[in-house]
Amino acid sequence: MAEAEGDGLRRRGLRSLAPEVAIAALQRALDEDLTCLTVADVDWSVFAPAFTAARPRPLIAELPEVRQALNSTATQGDSGPGDNGTELAATLAALTPADRERHLNGLVCAEAARVLGHPDTTNVAASRAFRDMGFDSLTAVELRNAMTTVTGLTLPATLVFDHPTPAALTQHLLAALDGGHETSAVPVLTELDRLADLLSGAALEHSERASVTVRLRTLLAQWTSEETEEPGGIAEKLDSATSDEVFDFIDRELGLS
Repeated sequence: MAEAEGDGLRRRGLRSLAPEVAIAALQRALDEDLTCLTVADVDWSVFAPAFTAARPRPLIAELPEVRQALNSTATQGDSGPGDNGTELAATLAALTPADRERHLNGLVCAEAARVLGHPDTTNVAASRAFRDMGFDSLTAVELRNAMTTVTGLTLPATLVFDHPTPAALTQHLLAALDGGHETSAVPVLTELDRLADLLSGAALEHSERASVTVRLRTLLAQWTSEETEEPGGIAEKLDSATSDEVFDFIDRELGLS
């Protein structure tokens, strides 16, 4: 157990102190009556990007080593593919659009499973949020590193947080490998993934859920309607409906009446 915990700390950039160094630090703290002190051997190039991947961390933000590590990470914005990416791009170019997406999504899921320590991709679904799979700041950065190696792209430490599902990440990588020309559907799908996360964790009253339901059904009706739809469609009717009419509409749509 202790060995496993030690490996976990090393993966996060926290190295074991040599006994003589640790004892000397403790002795100095006692001699100088230092009551609030932390002594650690930190690999900031590993620890800082992972620790700050989800949000800023004021506790360490002013340390010169942290600023240097984060500045180094920040310069790794999306750029054109390197050698690995060129090879992958050539492979993708020989495939149909559907097969390109399927192939790259398979790579994303395989690397996600490997980072999480799974023997296969059974527990890694394309539409499932990385957060729900068990990703944390460390594993998010590890997946970023893996996808950098696979694609040859330089990618930000926030990659998994910016594209929260394998499907969204796949679309982003496809666009980057294709020269940065994202399809118009990519941001829409990403926002839908975020909306799904928001809804899954929302604790709403009955009336609030009803309002959200009406809004979602209105958007869906607008999205699926024909361009020639007459004025006065479902959206307009719902906007002018009374509360009782809205609840009647929801009940009919849910098959409750």
